[in-house]
Amino acid sequence: MPPGPEIKPAIKPEIKKEIKPEADEAVEKAKRLARTIIADIYLYSSTKMEEAIKKNTFYAEFASDIKEGTKLYNGRVSQEVKNKGDFFREAIENFIENKKKTIKIWKRQKIQEKIRLNEISSLKSPFKALALNAG
Repeated sequence: MPPGPEIKPAIKPEIKKEIKPEADEAVEKAKRLARTIIADIYLYSSTKMEEAIKKNTFYAEFASDIKEGTKLYNGRVSQEVKNKGDFFREAIENFIENKKKTIKIWKRQKIQEKIRLNEISSLKSPFKALALNAG
């Protein structure tokens, strides 16, 4: 069979969105504000917040703080920026996820320390103190 005409895939023109530097800056400011609001809530209620994160009750226990933070955020961020994403909710979710990681690491370290202390206490040697201090 003779070869047919060569078929070339259609090349779509590249569509480039014009990204305004001011828009990016406004989004970054909104994200920074959201993180600051969450950090402020944590500053005043760190222990309670960590417990709520452990129990997965953060949104219930901090409903009023979140409502107040949302009000502050909405008052300072333009509708144009808010239309690009829910940066306040994103900041909360990132904060919770990072705290969960921190709590897991802390818990793991405490378990390892407890295991180490149990191993040392089970030694029947006058060098227990040296082993404890060397750890």
